[in-house]
Amino acid sequence: MFVFLLTLFFQLGADVARQFVAMLVVAAAWEFEKQVLDLHPDEHSTFAELVFLVTGLITGAITVLIWPYEQTAQSPFHEISAIASPIITGFTIYATRYLIRQTGTQPSEFLSFRPAVLFALGVSLTRTVMLSDWI
Repeated sequence: MFVFLLTLFFQLGADVARQFVAMLVVAAAWEFEKQVLDLHPDEHSTFAELVFLVTGLITGAITVLIWPYEQTAQSPFHEISAIASPIITGFTIYATRYLIRQTGTQPSEFLSFRPAVLFALGVSLTRTVMLSDWI
């Protein structure tokens, strides 16, 4: 039982770290994407939330292709991670946004809880579907 829980928490940590790094890279490109699509995420529009989710879906597909299958196939843990890791990633990004604000820099709107959860959910769903045995 201890080995199972240790493996589960290690896998959750790896998924959160992977989503966190991917989100920081995508957040740099978010400012450009926001200008091109003329988005105002402060309004919490459905279109802006859909863009966060679709960006996560695309990023999830890219991460599956970047990392070899042997390093990313962790059945049944990727199904569990698909539920828990977006929420943990959201809290991690929220804490990172707080730390960035403490330095006096204004962080991107992409680095807040709601967009982080939507992005990480897109990454997790894509990884779960692409790595599942039933496809």
